[in-house]
Amino acid sequence: MTDNDFKEIIKKIDAIGIGREKEKNILGLIDLLKVIGISPIPTEKILDAMEILNCEKSTRIQVLAEVVQNSRLGIGQDIKEKFRKAKIIEYDDGGVKSVEEQCKGDIVEKNFQDAVVEKLDTFSGLEWFAKQMNISLKNSNFLKKESNIIESKNMVFSNHIIKKWRSAEENFLQFIQNFPDVENVIDVADKNIGYDVEVILKNGEHEYYEIKSVNRMGESFSMTNNEFSSAIQYKKKYKLAIVQQGKSKFDVCIITDPANSLVLTKRVVRWEWYCNVYSGEIFQVKIEN
Repeated sequence: MTDNDFKEIIKKIDAIGIGREKEKNILGLIDLLKVIGISPIPTEKILDAMEILNCEKSTRIQVLAEVVQNSRLGIGQDIKEKFRKAKIIEYDDGGVKSVEEQCKGDIVEKNFQDAVVEKLDTFSGLEWFAKQMNISLKNSNFLKKESNIIESKNMVFSNHIIKKWRSAEENFLQFIQNFPDVENVIDVADKNIGYDVEVILKNGEHEYYEIKSVNRMGESFSMTNNEFSSAIQYKKKYKLAIVQQGKSKFDVCIITDPANSLVLTKRVVRWEWYCNVYSGEIFQVKIEN
């Protein structure tokens, strides 16, 4: 948030705060404060202050993005109520209103929406949050949505590397081995370490793939707690490979950093992480007999 908004917010919540302005004179100050246990301003307090304050656009974008990101495992009732009262969203009519103040037909202003999506690096998270809060978004060009799958890229391969007699998992190993930047592919599925395939790139870096076989692209899938923990640990190096193997084609949707790029719901029954909408690079390979 901006320095001015930070000062106004801590004044409203009757707190003492150290903002980014101080770090200009003492480099690394913010990181040091985190290490010694000084907490950031709680989201609830920021929302309380924004019920009264008219914050700058960059602050509102940042706060909305953080609320959406923190709500990917569900929105607490307290946060939901406080967000509804906070003046955060910029609408098409040029006004900044709370959700409670919005009128029928109000739609989020495009540049404001795009800026939030850019912060999140995904449209699906904002779309899910908006549905929970009854906020109307504009159609996004950030991703193309078809059926229940969001496609970010569609690539067609004609390499003769996929065989009908192989399982979907075995065909994926052959598929990923043919990427030009891949040095080696190691099948570790039987080790139960949170991913099925370790990929060593020619530049020495490692990537970790969990394969999810589906009957059709867009079908829901789930992650185990072990897989989710690995996704948290490896971040952008962790990838989900959603694989559909048909009679004549082999489709792969690769999702990077699923713990942060997907909207996941924790289901207590088997302690797994459930997803019903996802985005990634789409590949299609013709199948040879």
